[in-house]
Amino acid sequence: MVQQCSGIDGMWGFRAENEEISIPIAKKLGEMIEKADGDIVAGDCHLANTAIAEQTDSVPSHPLQVLARAYGIPEEL
Repeated sequence: MVQQCSGIDGMWGFRAENEEISIPIAKKLGEMIEKADGDIVAGDCHLANTAIAEQTDSVPSHPLQVLARAYGIPEEL
């Protein structure tokens, strides 16, 4: 499990004036995810998942999607 800030914090991380601070934080998260080498990448925040997708080759899922798959519930009903 990786617990690390994504550097987004709402719209703060998307503002150009905050990029110098935000991007290194997101890169740290991406590096930790790559190092963890898990089968699934999940995050409960859509904005954080955007940072994860940008920093890794992963497509993050929401934890409820992961749980639904574990119970055999199809993503499209």
